[in-house]
Amino acid sequence: MSAAKKELRIKDFELESSRYAGEKDSLFRTRVLISGLNFGVLGAFVNSFLIIPFYGSFSLFFGQIFVLICLVTRGLNAAVIALAISGATIAFKLDNPFLFAVLLAEMFTVHMLLKKGYFLLPSSFIFWLTIGTPLTLLFIAATSQFNADVLTISGLTQSINGLLCSSVAALIYTFIPTNSKYRRYHTAPPKFSRVIFSLCMLTVTLPTLIIALVFTWKTTNSKEHEISELLNNQAKLVSTATNAFLSEQADTISFIALALSKNYETGYAQSLLLDLTRKESSFSSMLVAEPDGRVIIAAPLENARKLQMGTYYSLKGREYYQQAVFTQQSVISEALSGKGFGSDPILAFISPIIRQKQTIGMVQGAIQLDRTSVLSWLSNDLIDNALYVILDKQKRVVFASESLDLPILSNFDFEPTQDRIVESIPALSFRGQNYIFQSSMIENDWEVFVLTKPNAVTHVITDNFYILGLSILLTLILFSFIATSLSKRLTKPLTQLSKYFSSNHQKPIRIEEVNVSSETVKLTQQIMDSKKIMLDFQHQLEHQVQEKTKQLQNLNAQLYTLAQKDGLTQILNRSGFDELANASYRNCIRNHIKVSIALLDIDFFKNINDTYGHPVGDKCIKAVADMLTQQCKRETDVIGRYGGEEFIVMLVGGQIEEHQELIKMILTKIEKMTIKADDASIKLTVSIGMSSLKKNYNMPFQDIIKSADEQLYKSKRCGRNRLSAYVQ
Repeated sequence: MSAAKKELRIKDFELESSRYAGEKDSLFRTRVLISGLNFGVLGAFVNSFLIIPFYGSFSLFFGQIFVLICLVTRGLNAAVIALAISGATIAFKLDNPFLFAVLLAEMFTVHMLLKKGYFLLPSSFIFWLTIGTPLTLLFIAATSQFNADVLTISGLTQSINGLLCSSVAALIYTFIPTNSKYRRYHTAPPKFSRVIFSLCMLTVTLPTLIIALVFTWKTTNSKEHEISELLNNQAKLVSTATNAFLSEQADTISFIALALSKNYETGYAQSLLLDLTRKESSFSSMLVAEPDGRVIIAAPLENARKLQMGTYYSLKGREYYQQAVFTQQSVISEALSGKGFGSDPILAFISPIIRQKQTIGMVQGAIQLDRTSVLSWLSNDLIDNALYVILDKQKRVVFASESLDLPILSNFDFEPTQDRIVESIPALSFRGQNYIFQSSMIENDWEVFVLTKPNAVTHVITDNFYILGLSILLTLILFSFIATSLSKRLTKPLTQLSKYFSSNHQKPIRIEEVNVSSETVKLTQQIMDSKKIMLDFQHQLEHQVQEKTKQLQNLNAQLYTLAQKDGLTQILNRSGFDELANASYRNCIRNHIKVSIALLDIDFFKNINDTYGHPVGDKCIKAVADMLTQQCKRETDVIGRYGGEEFIVMLVGGQIEEHQELIKMILTKIEKMTIKADDASIKLTVSIGMSSLKKNYNMPFQDIIKSADEQLYKSKRCGRNRLSAYVQ
């Protein structure tokens, strides 16, 4: 082939490819509007109903696939219409109007890069790397109050979603022939290195994205479950430790009350309380009161001295004291402020001193509520990366981790919320900070909260995304070098072959085997004989095509015949009956020939199938078909299986009364039939509806069938096994 011919072939390719690509389609041309609407509606449908939840409130949407396919197959104007529908749908669905702006920017950027000769997937990759991700992060940062992790995950998720859509669209685009009118770009053949790089990128990117997304989803769910279990276990441990501590202190006070019930001497009681406050570090103070609430004994020593100085102290106004007096049982108070011996927050344990079923006094121990005292019973169960809050029955703070800055007896004013990423664990907002938490109830209606920040989960996602992005970037860099080297190796011998066939000399071409594959060498050695082989093959193929065409025509004729008959009964099926009967019916209408249509339905056929099985049901259907074939023998009679257990008969000519007599005889003969099924004998009956034309020759074919169908239902309503006929 000469250089001039080669150049002419390339120009022909360019002209053919640019026939459609070069057209300046107006936005309002009919085919542009229709194409844009079709792709836009498909994208909107996918964005509305096929959104895949990924993690938290983040989802993957795929309507952009159709916008990109519309761009590369129908052009920019049609893609604008498609994006207006599809993009607006997903922006509304996700309540994110800025998403539409990002998708619009992607479409125009990809359009410009495609015009410069880039392929679809590399164009999309360049956009999301340089424009899409920063633009998404900018929009989210300007309009939301998310932390850095959520902001990063939002931007990277959007980028991965965009690359996933581009990969699928590029995969579909590769199956469109190069010279197809539906290719709007690449009017000239691209360089081989670009083709290899694009295919390598497509081969790597799509599976990598899918595997990475599945892996991220699984690891995120696993981490969520792990943290949820950790928080839940911590809440239960703290609840158990608190219950054990409260029970232990209550038992101590009950034991003292029991001891004093046996020896209620003032000296003994004073000595006992002083001794316990010295040895028992949990109680900051202890006292004994009369039944009327007046304190008569106090410890430690400084409290006893205050009492000896004549100061009057009473428990009568305390609710827990009144409850203990009334019930004669031990009581644990709510968290409260001390009064009398001090105003610090305390937790009081009180038990009645009972002798001969009479309350002779009360003994009380108080624990000072501060971080140090509470940590004394919780220190073995707390972990460093969690925060703790313990609330009493009145929802006042008994204990809170230091970083929360919650004073004792204050309110834990939080708002339930939903974390955007960690949805499977309850979340709350406190003083502008979001936490995930688990809670547990204590026996005296106290509640334990164990909190942590969501970044324990978000770090897993961001780390996976960073690894994914770095892996794809390094892989693409590697493939760019491989593609360049491989294309040179593959195209060099092809270029030599082209030069060889362009020249006039007959000297055999020689290619160094070190630099090329054995297949290329073999191709070079055999290519001289290829044209003769191709011509011989073409002649043989033409002959084979002619033979196959004849065989196909015969086979089509056979298939047409088979398509008209029912496979089970070998009578006409519905399609075959309608075709033949309609032609005969038109002749009857034109010539005013009497005609009848009868519809037959086997009574209670479902019961036969359910009782004896479908093979027996098929046997019954064939028996009815055989009976119709035996009785309707005239050339003008047309019978068919109209569906399931329903048959249809068309009788032409003669008198209507003769038609009715024939159908009645068929009804009687079927009633007398017996079908053998294993050890059982089955009796059949049919319901028949019949409609006849005697005068009204203006009725369409479908109307007379409808009339016969109405008569059939009349027979069923009247008890079945009968004929209902109508003449018009």
